[in-house]
Amino acid sequence: MPTLIHTGCDSEKEARKIARALLERRLAAAVHIRKVDTLYRWEGEIHDHLEWRLDIKTVEARWNEVVAAITELHSYEEPAIFSTRIHRITTGALDWLEENCAE
Repeated sequence: MPTLIHTGCDSEKEARKIARALLERRLAAAVHIRKVDTLYRWEGEIHDHLEWRLDIKTVEARWNEVVAAITELHSYEEPAIFSTRIHRITTGALDWLEENCAE
């Protein structure tokens, strides 16, 4: 099942490091990185700063490995990692995704 896994990083350098590692390990077919304004509550306080969001194109079967890799490489104490299932995808895109995330 195709899926998007999302997380945020404190710097573009860290986001690129994680994206490259996921691609090299064949845990992702592609990773989109973009700068976003982030507001969130952490340890009782509201924080407001820039983050770099990663949208990771992968397959659901690689979830545990993707989470382990992100956790290993991430600077945050507890990085937020969540997924969105892709319910519709073109045949060619699905073939490409599965081929590039093959174990």
